[in-house]
Amino acid sequence: MTATGTVGARYVVIALFLVFIAVAVVFVFVHLRPLNDDELESLAAKRRTRQIKLYFAFSNSLAGPDLDFKRRMAAGGQFYNIRDGLPRFPHRAPSWLKYKKHEWFVVGMERNRKITLVWLNKGQDGTRVRLALPFERLA
Repeated sequence: MTATGTVGARYVVIALFLVFIAVAVVFVFVHLRPLNDDELESLAAKRRTRQIKLYFAFSNSLAGPDLDFKRRMAAGGQFYNIRDGLPRFPHRAPSWLKYKKHEWFVVGMERNRKITLVWLNKGQDGTRVRLALPFERLA
């Protein structure tokens, strides 16, 4: 190696060392101090959004109709016990209503990503439907 190559290599090593020191100083300045209120709110919003997206991640697989369940559906409004996961429910509920001639109202009761109770209600006429479920029954 020539003298010029050795000096050039030394400068490269010194430059890399200085860059490392600068990055370390910036890291210490940015990360080793308490967060201010705006930074806390921003971090909380990002974490909340990520958790909501994870919780409500639905399956893309289509669900076939449960014909026994479709036959038992009462028009006057009734609760049904089911055991289904939250990711499958948005595909399962429309399969119950396929080929029904009137409007229906579907409410799934969810806890810990499991749907265990469903309220189904048929509309009075073919144009509209309302939730005919008193709060006392819901509670």
